[in-house]
Amino acid sequence: MRSSRPETRNDILKRVIPLFAQKGYNGLTMREIASKTHITFGLIYHHFKSKQDLYVSAMKLAFSGRLKVFTESIQDECPPEKCLENLVVNFCRELNQDPVFTRLVQRELLNGDKKRLRMVVETVFADIFESLCGLCHRLCPTLDPFLLAESVVALCAFHYQFAPIRDLLPGSRPERDNDPLIIAHHICHLLENGITRKNPKGDKLK
Repeated sequence: MRSSRPETRNDILKRVIPLFAQKGYNGLTMREIASKTHITFGLIYHHFKSKQDLYVSAMKLAFSGRLKVFTESIQDECPPEKCLENLVVNFCRELNQDPVFTRLVQRELLNGDKKRLRMVVETVFADIFESLCGLCHRLCPTLDPFLLAESVVALCAFHYQFAPIRDLLPGSRPERDNDPLIIAHHICHLLENGITRKNPKGDKLK
């Protein structure tokens, strides 16, 4: 049975988000999108001028609520260590709870061309990453805030991207490896000890 006719722009986006997560931008034509979502070309092009416009809009919708949660985790009045913990916990929860969200992140990393990646970064990720860099500078002014922010994202995202292999490795324990709080606290422990660890002379590592 065909789905009911989408009434709004967001209805269309909610239908295409899982498709982009499954096949990526390059893995779908507009004809396939229309066929799989039971949406006519006319209705799609009434709301979106191109596939790229549709894709970027879908990414913005998929990340909009989450980005608000992530941004709210980073508050200037909150101690930076607590902000880091809040951010990592929220990020791990989102990655654990929503496989579509996880696949969208992975697809864009693997398949995005430079022009489209730039557009996605500017419209979706730039502000939150800038806030994360600011938090990293507060955590440890002697470290490069960009590299530290990149490491925070990588530690969280790769754990879930690695899951198909991780679950088959000796020592894997699903009750531990799939618990976002355990993973988040482990990541925070690694980061905080790496940031505060001192060399034999008593100075912070640079």
